Amino acid sequence: NINSLFDNICSRPEEGTGKTLLHCIGFNSSLILTGTGGSDAAISQVNRFIMRELVPAYPSAVVDEDNNGFIPFTETIIQWVDQRRA
Repeated sequence: NINSLFDNICSRPEEGTGKTLLHCIGFNSSLILTGTGGSDAAISQVNRFIMRELVPAYPSAVVDEDNNGFIPFTETIIQWVDQRRA
């Protein structure tokens, strides 16, 4: 059953960090940025997966905080900004 698969993969945070699948996708720049090695086709597939499968099956994934209080992508954005300021 696909719904039980999503329950197992998407709704259970990683032990120790509290990060969900969407947090982890955000940390993999090859999955979200073409300039870091990701191809347009691969990024399109990831985008389709997130928007057509992950979010509809697990809508709260976009606002679930990890153990540090970050929602998906915010920690990555903060790191990106900090790197540009350094």
